[in-house]
Amino acid sequence: MERWTSISEAEKILKLSRRTIWRKIESGDLESKNQGGKRFVLIRDHGREEQEPEPRPPKEVRKTKSDLPPLTLIELLFDLKNRIKERTRVAHVVAEISSSFPDGEKDQDRAYQWIGVLLLLEGTFQKIQKSELDRGQLQNFFTKFLKVRAEVENLESERIAEFETPAYEMENSSDPELVQAIGEMKMDMDRDMDLFNESINTIKKLIVSTQRADE
Repeated sequence: MERWTSISEAEKILKLSRRTIWRKIESGDLESKNQGGKRFVLIRDHGREEQEPEPRPPKEVRKTKSDLPPLTLIELLFDLKNRIKERTRVAHVVAEISSSFPDGEKDQDRAYQWIGVLLLLEGTFQKIQKSELDRGQLQNFFTKFLKVRAEVENLESERIAEFETPAYEMENSSDPELVQAIGEMKMDMDRDMDLFNESINTIKKLIVSTQRADE
């Protein structure tokens, strides 16, 4: 029996972390599709025994990890900044190619936007690595990340639309290679948004924990 489920539901069914599910999607071990702006994965009940749950660490190790929430944020930011670095590289190449075209300024503006996002992520990553952040700094990061998430979502949506619109206009929407390319871009966008959401939620939890510590 097969069924499509959201990533949140897949976490419960497969007893895997969200990060592991995304890795399986990216490696092709889990089939996925984008529908209505959301990512769904195909669950095969007869193959669930093949999906091994992640080993649960000893109790004392779990306790140690829960005492070190900044490490989780560092890991999230490391993944996120590396992915955004690739988006920035591609945007820079596109801007160079289109620099001689009449509408080339639009691509250059996008490249500058990606650079700004990347600089913020790298700067945040370095600050978290070097020092303990107080509540004021965390609140500042929280506000910036909300704005940057919206900016990245808009940039990636525009990029996908620029591929989809000509395809439909030229009746090439059934081209397998084009469909696959657009699907991969949507999956990349889903993954980026997922990492942003996890980072924002982690920062929010850290703000709450520092507030409790001060009381």
